[in-house]
Amino acid sequence: NLFHVHQVGNFKRLVALPLVMAAIITPGYASSTNKNALEIKAFKADIQISGTVKDASGETLPGVSVSVKGGGKTVVTDAMGKYIITVPENATLVFNYIGFSAKEVVVGSNPVINVTLESSNTALDDVVVIGYQTIRRKDLTGATGSVNTGNTEKLVSRSLPEALQGQTPGVSVRNGGAPGQEAVVNIRGLATFGNASPLYVIDGMIADPNTTVNPNDVEDIQILKDASAAAIYGSRAGNGVILITTKKGKEGPAKISISTRYSVSQVPKTYDMMDAAEYAATNTRAYQASGMAIQPGVANYNGRINTDWVDETLRTGSVQDYNASISGGGNGSKYLISGGYFKDKGVLIAREFERASFRVNTETTKGRFKFGENLAFSSSTSKAPFQGGAFAGNPWYDMFSSVPLIPVQDNALISTANPGGWGYGSNANINTFSRNQVAIANITSVRSNFAK
Repeated sequence: NLFHVHQVGNFKRLVALPLVMAAIITPGYASSTNKNALEIKAFKADIQISGTVKDASGETLPGVSVSVKGGGKTVVTDAMGKYIITVPENATLVFNYIGFSAKEVVVGSNPVINVTLESSNTALDDVVVIGYQTIRRKDLTGATGSVNTGNTEKLVSRSLPEALQGQTPGVSVRNGGAPGQEAVVNIRGLATFGNASPLYVIDGMIADPNTTVNPNDVEDIQILKDASAAAIYGSRAGNGVILITTKKGKEGPAKISISTRYSVSQVPKTYDMMDAAEYAATNTRAYQASGMAIQPGVANYNGRINTDWVDETLRTGSVQDYNASISGGGNGSKYLISGGYFKDKGVLIAREFERASFRVNTETTKGRFKFGENLAFSSSTSKAPFQGGAFAGNPWYDMFSSVPLIPVQDNALISTANPGGWGYGSNANINTFSRNQVAIANITSVRSNFAK
């Protein structure tokens, strides 16, 4: 208004002055304003977001990775599917979980964000371990086989080879039957008249897993059947190769696993054998009919002895299997610690197998380097009666052919040659064509004289 009243004639010239001044002042004002805005934004506090992650059925998902898009902090959900994370305002959270589609959520004013993940139909490539490398199964030309360890975990197996029975074609397994007896494994039949056992490789190390490895510690089993697949191992792989990978920890909260199994075993049906009185009567009639002299032990039978050799040799067997492990990981480190105890008590007396195992697997990644160890400790004990020489025999034959008139043990039979007083057959008493299996089961040492 001042220019209009006093300087009307110079209006056009003077009116440009405010415009120039505005042009000069305005950028400075804008710059100052933007600077203040940047300074205010830099000092804004992060906000804490929490929530629960579930699947479509409403079940909570432990171990889901929750991260800030574009880099930043990452956390995982706990055993109840819950998480807590501190993020900048207006950040985007990314939820990732194996088998589910990733989901992004923009952080708003609500500090609680519950998420439901949808199952993903994307198929994972099936890979096979071949020596020191892995290859997709569809690109593989050699003959291999994979064993579903989920099925082997359901079996109460004395050893790992025993757990392979019926799990993959081309692999035959003959169990020993007795507790602690090693199973015989052949891949594609017998390749030699000598040792036809395959080569076992456990976590990259050649080893014998027959009775020392706890089947519960195994995560993956690959079987290389032909020369092209097993060529990397040379002549040792002539009978095939069985690659065994043990369990390792996975990223996520600590997971504790405990399993216990107990079972009993019995011989369902045996022959109905004669008792002592029936045997004495039948034996007497047989000898009289043949005109032979009756054996003294039969002729003098007084009813005092009545041995049930089947009952003396057999018992109720049992299998105990206990396993416990703890595993987890995070921030580039993973760990697994496991222990197991297995005991097999056979249905035949004095036959047992016992194994205790302990395993530690840890792994840490730092940049391009990976550090870790795989430690395994195992102690096994197998108990069985001495079989050989004068003590050779078959308990399944002896229990049915032993005479019920012979006692298991009798103090009257104690002598220098028989300090235990074990019962036995003789020409002077009663002939028998079997051995006292109870005596053999209790013998701890053998002493004999010989000359050369």
